[in-house]
Amino acid sequence: RENVLGKNHPDTVSSYNNVGRTYFEMEDYESVLKYLTKSLEIRKKILSENHPDIADLYNNIGVTYSRLSNHEKALECHLKVLDIRQRVFGEEHPDTATSYNNIGKVYSHLANHEKALEYLLKALELRRKLLGEFHPNTATSYNYIGIVYTDLADYDKALEYQSKELEIRQKLSGEEH
Repeated sequence: RENVLGKNHPDTVSSYNNVGRTYFEMEDYESVLKYLTKSLEIRKKILSENHPDIADLYNNIGVTYSRLSNHEKALECHLKVLDIRQRVFGEEHPDTATSYNNIGKVYSHLANHEKALEYLLKALELRRKLLGEFHPNTATSYNYIGIVYTDLADYDKALEYQSKELEIRQKLSGEEH
């Protein structure tokens, strides 16, 4: 595609993403960053800074940095994603809730439990409102909040949130899942 269409062609950029995704599955995160960063640089030339595709690339790069335990860089990426998603989709959108969730997870890895809870609770509130109580993403929010409370040794709160997650998962998938 590079030879026929050129390095800046959308199909070439898609190929970079696909190669990056394959490296992600292989857990070669340095290579993932190489290809996703290349894709991001090209997309920034073609699309506006506020385009959802730019946000998605920053999100994937942030997830990759988390896998490399570079949580500061991950946080930087996820904050960019949140900014773009708030401007493009507004506050009340499932993708905005996902950004809050991802930022909360990163703050949890950074042992900033107060900030983690701030963002995770925002994600939960939005997901309950937009997706409903019995949705897999809502269950995920309960799970991460429970993890933070476990890290804080507030086991009563942890149990409250983990039990809510279990209730949702059982309702969605059954007891034997």
